Amino acid sequence: MRDRATSASQPDLSIAQRQNAADLLDLLRAALVTHATTRRLVGIRICLALVVAASSLLAAFMPGAREPVAIIGALWAVAYSVGVSGWARGYTTRAAVLHEMFDVRLYGLPWNAVFAGDPIDWYEVKQIAKRYRGSDDDVRNYYEVTTLPRPYDIAVCQIQNLAWGSRIRRRYRQVVIAGVTAWSAGGVLIGLFAGLTVTQLVLWWFVPSLGVILLGVDTYRVQVEVEQERRRALQVLQGWLKNPLVGQQAAVEMEALCRRVQDVIFVTRKQHTRVPAWFFERFRDADRIDFKDAILDLESTLTSASRPAVP
Repeated sequence: MRDRATSASQPDLSIAQRQNAADLLDLLRAALVTHATTRRLVGIRICLALVVAASSLLAAFMPGAREPVAIIGALWAVAYSVGVSGWARGYTTRAAVLHEMFDVRLYGLPWNAVFAGDPIDWYEVKQIAKRYRGSDDDVRNYYEVTTLPRPYDIAVCQIQNLAWGSRIRRRYRQVVIAGVTAWSAGGVLIGLFAGLTVTQLVLWWFVPSLGVILLGVDTYRVQVEVEQERRRALQVLQGWLKNPLVGQQAAVEMEALCRRVQDVIFVTRKQHTRVPAWFFERFRDADRIDFKDAILDLESTLTSASRPAVP
């Protein structure tokens, strides 16, 4: 089932070597395939919401379309509220479990069944991984790793995960709320231009737009919650590393902290509102350079502190 020459289970290998093991690359490919499915479902939901919202333009200038548009908009808002928003939740959870399997195996941490449930069967992981059509560059050398001893190498990888995710989500929520604000303001301006009353503006613009407005507000809310959770865990982890304690017991406590931080990472990955792939790729190279420099600085600080590893 696994090539033992490249298996992630070899404890004598560093994270830099283990993260490119055959079994871990399969896990990462499977996670990326499942994330892509989630994003496609979310994309369909966004397109439907935008189409319904765009029909409000017809309602503003075509009297005969106003009642049908208002009804369609109201039905879409109800559908979104009672279940459409959960279309991709199952795929998101599965992708989070696959990514958790990758991290836990890479770090050598115990699996937390309370948060993550049972791991996905290995034969299923292999089947999903075969559907991967992306570049190997996207799965190899996934983390910017260091030469620090365990468990501080784990902490550095988790810092990248928490900080990068927080930055991306902060950018995305700003774009989303700006779009919702611009659409709402545009409706008011069109209402003024078309001479609509307040009631007409609500019925013919904001009711058809209600689905996309709810989607935007929900996306913004989830991104804020996830960013806050990740930033809180990041501050705890960074605080521990900025005030290093020497000794075996300190390293043991650090590893226990890493296990708890991993739970936060998993829970936030389960959030169903995803950042689009194109948005992530837009800033990926610049962000990677920034985090690589930050990790080198952190490694220098920890090395100078002469913090020992767990034997």
